[in-house]
Amino acid sequence: MTVLVKGPYGQLLNYFHASLKLKRKEHLGGKLRRVYDAAQTPLARVLASAEVSALTKERLRKDKAGLNPFALKLAVTKSLKEIEAMRRRRHL
Repeated sequence: MTVLVKGPYGQLLNYFHASLKLKRKEHLGGKLRRVYDAAQTPLARVLASAEVSALTKERLRKDKAGLNPFALKLAVTKSLKEIEAMRRRRHL
């Protein structure tokens, strides 16, 4: 499982899947309103950060250029099927 998260699944999430980040919460009367920032990938957030060095940003761009999201998705699906098969064998 750790190999999956640190490998194809982690790469897929960090380089290609956009997510929303909570900017703030506003209390309006008795209700809570959540305000989200625009959807971005974790990579886009890192590239926009001033705290990250230019060398690191360039390395991340090169890493992404060498990835194929469709191949990553296939690898994730295959791994999940293998995990499910192991789980089923264990519960027989």
